[in-house]
Amino acid sequence: MGEVVLEQNDGISPRIDGIRQMRNIVQQHVHPKYRQGSAYFDIAVLEMDQPISITNYVRPICFNFQGDENIDKYRDALVTVTGYGQISREANEKNMALQEGQLRVYSQE
Repeated sequence: MGEVVLEQNDGISPRIDGIRQMRNIVQQHVHPKYRQGSAYFDIAVLEMDQPISITNYVRPICFNFQGDENIDKYRDALVTVTGYGQISREANEKNMALQEGQLRVYSQE
């Protein structure tokens, strides 16, 4: 199905030896509203063949806490998102450096 490489890589900084983790993808769960060629809902959860070691360079992203009954407490909070890829719709520009931005959390309703 594919392979995932986890390491420190912003596309600019020199790579650090010994921190790379490679995992095979067992299953992928793509957002049900994603359509190829669209910039919306372009997110997926990947199941891998073995656990990932959390290090100073490999960290988990944060979803709501499991068992948190009051997730609306995050409504209107600003969160940081990161990613690579197209940065301009008009010019079809792509950037290999990790991009960062902030988004506001909305209700699930």
